[in-house]
Amino acid sequence: MFLAYGTSGIVGPQLAGFMKTSSGSYMGVFPFVLAFAVIGLVIAYSLMKPPKPIPEFFNSLMHFVFFFTSITRSIMFSGIMYPD
Repeated sequence: MFLAYGTSGIVGPQLAGFMKTSSGSYMGVFPFVLAFAVIGLVIAYSLMKPPKPIPEFFNSLMHFVFFFTSITRSIMFSGIMYPD
């Protein structure tokens, strides 16, 4: 991914400058940008993997944390913890 950023940072301005000097406008660069974006989208989509399922331990841990924070909030905002 960082290779793509570096390559586009070097090649992009040179391509835009070449198109500006050859045609007099930057409008000729946009079809190239669109083509490269579509190619990148196809490559990224083809290399995607399905997400791994969450282990049961983490699932139960998330339920506990949610329950604990909801109890703590209800105590804090009910006036028990900070009476007037």
